[in-house]
Amino acid sequence: AKNTLMTAYPISMTNTIEEDIFIHYDRSYELLEKEIENLAYVSKDNVLYLMLDGTICAVDLIAKDSKVIASGLTEDSYKVSENNKMIAWQSDTDKTNNKELILLNLNTTEESRTTVPDSQRIAPIGFMGDDVIYGVADSKDILTDKAGETIFPMNQIIIQNEQREVLKQYKQDGVFVTEGL
Repeated sequence: AKNTLMTAYPISMTNTIEEDIFIHYDRSYELLEKEIENLAYVSKDNVLYLMLDGTICAVDLIAKDSKVIASGLTEDSYKVSENNKMIAWQSDTDKTNNKELILLNLNTTEESRTTVPDSQRIAPIGFMGDDVIYGVADSKDILTDKAGETIFPMNQIIIQNEQREVLKQYKQDGVFVTEGL
């Protein structure tokens, strides 16, 4: 008799598919793919974080419920770290009026807030690892050009860690930064 190696595959007793969660999205697949590229992260606590239509959603994959973390975000009002673990966004989506930056660690759900005085405005620029980079502008320097574009001349660039410790601050009289890459 020959020895035979057999692999058994379990067969479902009910022959059904169970949907764990349904997220309604009525736009094209290409738009959905682009949005998910901005933010799609599953935390160690099995919470799925997604960016959809300018809204950060947290979907608990165990409890099968969801909540909105932030909404009304535009492309330049939030930044996500390369590993998708950290996200920073403006509390006011109007860049010309924003005085607070919110930083959220999606793994620990620890949130920190950085505020500036009434005469200044703050905007996220990006991340270096898990450290957030943001800029500060004097509100009197912010302009809107004839095309309706906001010019946000930042006179300070700050790198800050998750514990709100300033790691590096760049400021030079007469020098302004309008965007980061």
